[in-house]
Amino acid sequence: MDNNIPVVSKLFCSGTPTMLMIRRRPIVVNGGGFVVTDLNHNVVFVVDGCGILGSKSELMVKDGEGEPILFISRKMGRKDLTGGKDFYHVEVQAGYDQAFIIGVMAILDNINRESTRC
Repeated sequence: MDNNIPVVSKLFCSGTPTMLMIRRRPIVVNGGGFVVTDLNHNVVFVVDGCGILGSKSELMVKDGEGEPILFISRKMGRKDLTGGKDFYHVEVQAGYDQAFIIGVMAILDNINRESTRC
């Protein structure tokens, strides 16, 4: 019996282990971010860095077709209440799993050696 439950969608699941390659982009390309490809160099996910949407405090995660999955925005405004750069708003599009979003945020945080650094 198959006990696997898709986190986001069955479209993003494979019956076998899948190796994904993550490549950082320079800041001049869509504000930085990174591109995730499979071993055949097919784009699976894209993360556009800050500044691509006209705001220097937003990240956008897209699927391989370029469809937005989520936006990560730094909370702007009353820094004394939010703790400065430690508070973000995340808008999860309909049909996508919130646990996946938190996983993405944890990876980004770890890459930047923030609160999840090892």
